[in-house]
Amino acid sequence: MIFGIGIDIVKISRIENSISSLGDKFLQKIFTPAEISYCQTKSFPAIHFAARFAAKEAFSKAIKTGFSQGVIPKQIEVAKTENDCPYLILHGKTKEICDALGVKNLHLSISHEKEIALAQVVAES
Repeated sequence: MIFGIGIDIVKISRIENSISSLGDKFLQKIFTPAEISYCQTKSFPAIHFAARFAAKEAFSKAIKTGFSQGVIPKQIEVAKTENDCPYLILHGKTKEICDALGVKNLHLSISHEKEIALAQVVAES
């Protein structure tokens, strides 16, 4: 049964500006070490950071909490399968909240192009 659906769109320039002005402070507040490592291997890292930022926002909407009640962006990690399919790994308090809400499965789709990144999350109970 569907618990919730979340979608988010991010201007890549917004994330690029945050990285330029705040640097590692921004990255370490929002992204996991694995996400930072992955994105920094790409020729234009801001696109990949923006897609992950959108995924975190979409997740917070899908579970109907936003970034409140202990849900923290850094505890929401975007990973990829061997076939490059994105999925979410939850950590810490964010995982506990999701479990308490009865969310059993999460489905993630992300996309990006020159100016925008988009993500959609479906949460199942």
